[in-house]
Amino acid sequence: MATIDATRPVIASNEPISPPTDHDEARHQLLLSLTEGTNRKIEDLTRRTGYDKGELIDVAMTLMQLSLQAVEEGKLVGVVAPDQDLELEFVGFHKDDPADA
Repeated sequence: MATIDATRPVIASNEPISPPTDHDEARHQLLLSLTEGTNRKIEDLTRRTGYDKGELIDVAMTLMQLSLQAVEEGKLVGVVAPDQDLELEFVGFHKDDPADA
C-alpha cells in the first residue's frame, strides 16, 4: 500500500495545461498535498490580498527568490519601521491596490 507524507507537497503532474499566449506564460497544473494549517494560510492570504491561489504562489515564490538572493549576497531580510532606509522595497501584496503596484 502506498503512503503519502502529508507534510510534503505531492506533485501529480507538471505538464502544461495551456500554451503560452502573447500576454501570459504557459500554465501548469499541480496537485499538492498540504497540511490543514497550510491550506488555511493560503485561503486567508487569497481572501486578504485578492490574488487567486496560482497568483499567490507566484508572488510568494518571487519573494522567496529575492530573499534568498539577498541572503546569499550577505544581506539581511526583515521588516523595518517606516522611517528607516530601505535598499529594496517589496510591493504587490494586494492585487488591486495601485500603491502596491
